[in-house]
Amino acid sequence: MRAYQNGPAGVGFLVDIGASPWCLEGTMNSDATTADAFGGYPDGTNCEAPRGGH
Repeated sequence: MRAYQNGPAGVGFLVDIGASPWCLEGTMNSDATTADAFGGYPDGTNCEAPRGGH
């Protein structure tokens, strides 16, 4: 799990469950909470987005 500050009153997170991979990424602040579940990146490192361009 990785958590980071997202603005003055928010938190972002990335959870790498490690099986297949299964990923959960989102943000939380006083107005809203968002979350997105996905199956990783084929050209990245599991739940981390690839660096650079195409």
